[in-house]
Amino acid sequence: MSDQKKAPKSKYTVTSAFVWDGGIKKPKDTVELTKTEAHGLIKRGKIDEPKRGRGKQAATSEE
Repeated sequence: MSDQKKAPKSKYTVTSAFVWDGGIKKPKDTVELTKTEAHGLIKRGKIDEPKRGRGKQAATSEE
């Protein structure tokens, strides 16, 4: 029964204040959530999806 994997969590940026786990999350804070937890908050505009891309890698490859 212990073969179940835990859902991976991603870091999301808060865009509008809300209460989560008994605490107030303010804009510019980051929260770690699973996709399921984040879905409703994204729909309501409370959090932004994590950035995907090669930020640092692209900057260093131009040298």
